[in-house]
Amino acid sequence: LMVCVWTMVKGLRNLSSFVTEARKSKIATVVASRTNSVAVLLENIVDEGNENAVLRTMDALGFQCLHRVKESSLRPKKAGRMRTDKGARKWIKIYDWTDVGECIRHLKEEGGYHIAVATPNAEVPISKLDFCRQKLVLAFGNETRGVSERLTRLSDTTFSLPMCGFVQSFNVSVSAAIALYHAYTQRVQKLGGNGDLTEQEQQELAQFYINPYQTTL
Repeated sequence: LMVCVWTMVKGLRNLSSFVTEARKSKIATVVASRTNSVAVLLENIVDEGNENAVLRTMDALGFQCLHRVKESSLRPKKAGRMRTDKGARKWIKIYDWTDVGECIRHLKEEGGYHIAVATPNAEVPISKLDFCRQKLVLAFGNETRGVSERLTRLSDTTFSLPMCGFVQSFNVSVSAAIALYHAYTQRVQKLGGNGDLTEQEQQELAQFYINPYQTTL
């Protein structure tokens, strides 16, 4: 069994030689549109389907980093047989945390990010956030409770998604999709595009997409 597994791993490591030129071209286009300047933080999301939907939006719009904060006592709800991420999970860098304070400290001190928390009653609408001149993390909370008081306290700003109906909030995956689309369109309009990875970062990401068994990010 050990010999068979080792043979399979060796074969997987050499997959890059079988990647077509069309596939390599697609990967090059994708990595050129990727950014780490706007990231997403999900705090205590219970429904795996919601997380999968966020991942799908992130991949579609070119946002590369997701930070997940989950309490050890949290019991996730599985998405079931029908996956909603459409394979997006394997294209996104996911960081897991059990303490929101440690996560925020890392993002601020080592990542240089400003933290913007989505809350229904915030006076600042999403349209007023600047996604071009500073690195931002868009944070979204639990499906029932929303973001924790601690996360709100540690954030730099709060923002809202304007609504004109009777409901008081969007589903968390819809909130993330709306916010990320705002970020994407603003960056395209003001910067000419969403992607801003360095040449080296693009090369490393492309190599990972081509051969994830050989390269780590």
